[in-house]
Amino acid sequence: MSIRTALRLEPDEQVTAADGPAPPAPGELSGVRLPYQARVVLKALKRYGMIVADNGSSWYLTGAPNPGWDNDQLHTLGKVKGSDFRVVDTRGFTSG
Repeated sequence: MSIRTALRLEPDEQVTAADGPAPPAPGELSGVRLPYQARVVLKALKRYGMIVADNGSSWYLTGAPNPGWDNDQLHTLGKVKGSDFRVVDTRGFTSG
């Protein structure tokens, strides 16, 4: 199982670029072991990033329903805190 795109996230407050420590390895956040499918989501966030939305429920990840995903595993992502992420300021990046 894999995800090959950035994910959309709705934070509970404004997010700004800031320096901070790199996020822990997927599944090792704050010493909590997460199930396989939760680690797949975190790996995708680490590799492809997230699109921060400015409205919606607090810390809500959006996705299309799929019978291959286990909701119980995905709900363990609630253990992940905003402080487990690092904001990257991409204004200086160029494409091409």
